[in-house]
Amino acid sequence: MGLTGRYRLLQAAFWMMFCVGQGYITFYLTHYGYTTGEIGMLTAAFGLVAALTQTRVGRLSDRGGRYNWRALIRILSVLCFILMLTLSFLKEKYLVGLFYGLFIVGINAMLPLVNAGCFYLNQEIAANESGEKPIDFAFARGLGSLSFAILSFTLGRLTAAFGKSPVTIAGMGVALCIFFAASLICYEGNAQNEKDQAQPDEENAAQENDGRGFFARYPVVMTMMAGLVCVLTFHNIINTYLLQIMQRVGGDSSHMDTALAIAGLCEVPTMFLFVKIKKRFSSGCLLVVSGAVYILRVLLMIAARSVSMIYATEVLQLATFALYASAAVYYVEEMVEEKDRTKGQALVGGVSTLGQVIGNLAGGFVLQYFGVGNLLLTGCVLITFGTAVITIAYRKGRAEKQALAQR
Repeated sequence: MGLTGRYRLLQAAFWMMFCVGQGYITFYLTHYGYTTGEIGMLTAAFGLVAALTQTRVGRLSDRGGRYNWRALIRILSVLCFILMLTLSFLKEKYLVGLFYGLFIVGINAMLPLVNAGCFYLNQEIAANESGEKPIDFAFARGLGSLSFAILSFTLGRLTAAFGKSPVTIAGMGVALCIFFAASLICYEGNAQNEKDQAQPDEENAAQENDGRGFFARYPVVMTMMAGLVCVLTFHNIINTYLLQIMQRVGGDSSHMDTALAIAGLCEVPTMFLFVKIKKRFSSGCLLVVSGAVYILRVLLMIAARSVSMIYATEVLQLATFALYASAAVYYVEEMVEEKDRTKGQALVGGVSTLGQVIGNLAGGFVLQYFGVGNLLLTGCVLITFGTAVITIAYRKGRAEKQALAQR
């Protein structure tokens, strides 16, 4: 199994962990008496911590050396294993919330590292001239979605039979899988990165203060990310509170598990074919399409009066999150310089994290005091505004590229 196979294994293991963390947090915490509002506040608080952590981890990874992207993934996977192991013994409500929240932080800190790893490995494949084909990120991400769907379906059946305990067992299992998948990857960039650190002090200082410069250098990217925050806010609202959305049309937790599995499976074809799709449409254009289909999705959810209609909206995952997940990563890779690679992917991770923060906090509040119907209406406003901002950023970026090409 070459680097391509090992990276695909890493993606699959990571998204199984994401399933445990994001897909089952509401289910797990409600067993300890948490209300939807409390879950929203807890996930929002730890989401802010995660956003700060992603930035720090991205900068540390870009320096390379001992703490390169692969080493940091291994460290974070061990941390996640310890958190899940401890969580399985805890009974006190607020300690359970604390440790699950830290688990979410660990997952989100890993996200930009896993994404950026593809491009670092492709760089290494090209440098070594081994004859191995470059890694197709979208295909690997599609395997992650397939793994997410399979675990979601399996966990749904296990939790229905045995309660909450399968969640922590699965969390420990996938944390170990991530550790071993990262360990299998032979990354030779360490020595080179360590040499790169032997640069003048003033250059090191400039890199340390690069955070503010990053935002100033890429205003179009930042506009795009602002729009995507709104999109991901809605995405996280419907994921976190899918159980309540199902209950609105007469469904229960088993229907929620099926819906998550449908969504995960529908992502796979799009991601497997993404490279071909990208040859015909730019990443920015695909992000606009993703936002537009999200608008259709929320309108259908508002109109839904049965479980089967909610299932139908989950099928649209193939043109909503499936497009976003790959297009956002490629968009940043195309728009930022090589030295900002992991910081750029940390920005994509930060968008997802901020979407979780706003979605869980605002969603929990609206749901608790105004009901599911108003929650979906709020999501409709957010997704419409976000899609408008994405469209503006896409057009501005396209105009800038055309201007550069004419020079």
